[in-house]
Amino acid sequence: ALKHVDICEHNALEAVKTNVLGTENVIQAALAQGVRRVSFSSTDKAVEPINVYGNTKAIGERLVLSQNRADLSTKFAVYRWANVVGSRGSVIHAFAKSLRDERKIRITHPDMTRFWIKLEDAVSFMLQDRIFSDGPLIPSMKAASVVRFAAAVARLAGVSDYDIEITGIR
Repeated sequence: ALKHVDICEHNALEAVKTNVLGTENVIQAALAQGVRRVSFSSTDKAVEPINVYGNTKAIGERLVLSQNRADLSTKFAVYRWANVVGSRGSVIHAFAKSLRDERKIRITHPDMTRFWIKLEDAVSFMLQDRIFSDGPLIPSMKAASVVRFAAAVARLAGVSDYDIEITGIR
């Protein structure tokens, strides 16, 4: 999947091809091969989406979940995440790189909240034997203001002298 807001905004057609048509391709391949279970990893940005990324993931969710309405041997699940700490593309990597390169962290707005879950907890949640449903499966996630989240990353990186740049809500 394409999973970065900026990349999807600047490459909307590619986002549709990857996140929507690519999802449909996976569904059809799974059905053709008799795969027993299919899991789709989504995002909190699919809730009332306001950008290309969120819209393509919301459509992907609906494509996947619609399969459960048919009497198929393949069962489909949607897992909806926020920030998965330790996963590729996590905001933590962007914060750490910016701290190293510029001694700066960019945040959208100081009043924003980041929901997060550790990678091992996300994997454990997905591996539990669940009844696949008509709606997204959402684990319990911790929450912190984006400022506190950024400060925690800086602390872990051993950086105490840094600036916060507000980029604005996208």
